[in-house]
Amino acid sequence: MGNRPTTTAGDVEQWARSAVAFIPDAASAYPMIAIGKPAKKDGRTIRILVLSDTHGQHRQLPLPAEGADVLLHCGDWSNWKTSRKDTEDFNRWLGTLEGYTRRIVVAGNHELCLCKQTTQKIRETMITNAEYYSGGDLVTHDSLKMWLSPLTRSRNVTYRANAFSKSSEILRKEFAKCPDNVDILVTHSPPHGILDKHRKGHRMGSSELWKTVRRVMPAVHVFGHCHDDGGAESRKILSQGKWNCQSCTLENKPSHLSCSACKKERLPQKVTFINASNRINVQPFVLCVHMAGDRIHLGDDSVLVEGKGEKEDGKEEDDDDDDDDGEDNDDGEDNDNGNNTDNVAGEIKSST
Repeated sequence: MGNRPTTTAGDVEQWARSAVAFIPDAASAYPMIAIGKPAKKDGRTIRILVLSDTHGQHRQLPLPAEGADVLLHCGDWSNWKTSRKDTEDFNRWLGTLEGYTRRIVVAGNHELCLCKQTTQKIRETMITNAEYYSGGDLVTHDSLKMWLSPLTRSRNVTYRANAFSKSSEILRKEFAKCPDNVDILVTHSPPHGILDKHRKGHRMGSSELWKTVRRVMPAVHVFGHCHDDGGAESRKILSQGKWNCQSCTLENKPSHLSCSACKKERLPQKVTFINASNRINVQPFVLCVHMAGDRIHLGDDSVLVEGKGEKEDGKEEDDDDDDDDGEDNDDGEDNDNGNNTDNVAGEIKSST
């Protein structure tokens, strides 16, 4: 089992795109993404196992023997036709896992059995072996701040895997609740134009979520939903809205590319994106966040570490992305933002 190589195009209007580099890691056979740089003083590393869109295959996952600090599932652990049955089995499976300090899950558009229940009832009766969050939740783990949301943009009215699917207007209001001091943004939906390209050519991500990414500027954004574009990449992005000069701290207008007082050039920030979904070949990512004190210890660029083993060439599937009965995922929003460049973010090899 293993993720397919990622090929994607996206908005490159105001920022440069950089592929994530690969370095062999002798201790693990899993794709690992390191955020920040190990700190010499008061340093520690938080390991997060990132899953998404397992669609009933959770018991087939090749989980790392050493576990992780946090198991994080970005939704769609079930199939919409058997949502309740799959969720019950998913919860039992979560209860068998060892080596994880916390298990955190957020639902996806296939979890139909959850979308009309209260969060409290779900926690009491359905998801009892993990921390379940229904959206708009700020969660802290060892000073690391995560904001979670299950929302995706709604598609055509006949599409039945539509749990937690909302209009653009509602998404705008809900994503606006995300605070600015978030380290890891956790959503089921991808942002529009980033690792969200369906094999038929249209984009599955949310434009409102992309605006939120540019406002919040998290160190990492993890998601799923689009099975055809799983993988990871880092991008340098100019934040949206007013910005403070790193040199003189003057607040500048969004249109200014250099400080109006000291002329210091405005520098883009790096955001690492992880699409952890792959319904057919599910290989978990391990996210390693280097901390110093109560912050991510920023140093060298984020590095994607590739595990040992041979890459499995994924076979193109004939069924549509999010369903098992041939429902089309085309939602009408299929044009990219700005200029596009196709680039392979790297081959992700997996254990066999």
